[in-house]
Amino acid sequence: LNEKDLLKIEKEISIKQSENPILEKNDKSLPVMTLTKNLISSDILKNYFGPESQLFKFISISNGISSSLNPEIEYREIINTDLKKNSFSDNQQLLHFDVTYNSYKAIFYLNEVNKKNGAFRIIPKSHKFDLKRFINEYLYGLSDKNDKLEMLYKKDLKNLKSLEGKKNTLIIMNSKSLHSRGIFESPGLRKTLFIDFRFLNSILNIFSLYKLKKSDK
Repeated sequence: LNEKDLLKIEKEISIKQSENPILEKNDKSLPVMTLTKNLISSDILKNYFGPESQLFKFISISNGISSSLNPEIEYREIINTDLKKNSFSDNQQLLHFDVTYNSYKAIFYLNEVNKKNGAFRIIPKSHKFDLKRFINEYLYGLSDKNDKLEMLYKKDLKNLKSLEGKKNTLIIMNSKSLHSRGIFESPGLRKTLFIDFRFLNSILNIFSLYKLKKSDK
């Protein structure tokens, strides 16, 4: 984002937080865009991430599916006040995949994020399908243990990469990949926007496209 838009979006998020007090002291997250509504006053989110944006067009071409709906966007503000924090209530620090099919999500850093304050981690190429992935998905589905994937992919954890970035960094990832939020190695803050394009593969989107095509006729 250009500097002016970046400052404006931060200010508007801050206003939204003050309007909707969040009681959780370590997680001050809130939605800022739904499939049908921009929840902040300006069009910055729409311009950079909405259906007519360059990013959305790139995702649509990569995915082979378009939509007139917005991506869902959540502002995530994670705060660590401990010397070191290895776990969170949402278990996002554990190795996981979001879905079992190819789809996309983007993560936008609103402050500098590195290994010390929970940089996003991913095993490269782990979205690719093979027999091992098929078997592990099956075994994971049978288990009720949150850390089952870390046990199944114990040897692959050495390939887990931390994607560090300065403020205004965008990461685009296949949400079928094995990934996690990094741990906090010291007290700190992690501010991000999660831009979710996984809905493109959903029945809701396919139905909305059908309705649009029908109305065009």
